[in-house]
Amino acid sequence: MLTCQVPLPKFLHTWLGFTHVHVGFISALYHMDRGALKLLWATAQIMVSVSYNLDMTFPEPYGAITNALSFVQVQAT
Repeated sequence: MLTCQVPLPKFLHTWLGFTHVHVGFISALYHMDRGALKLLWATAQIMVSVSYNLDMTFPEPYGAITNALSFVQVQAT
């Protein structure tokens, strides 16, 4: 059974009193279908590449999302 418990460093273990912490985002990723993850990844790449390829900036709500997702963009050197 996958519990998605992330081990803590020793200094945090002694300070907090527990050895692992549950991370909900990791749990959601492990329980998601591989096809759905591939679809989300491709959609994020398209969202980021639109502003880059058109050489334009979007308004703030969408611009903040594309800035957060910019790590998915693959740039050839």
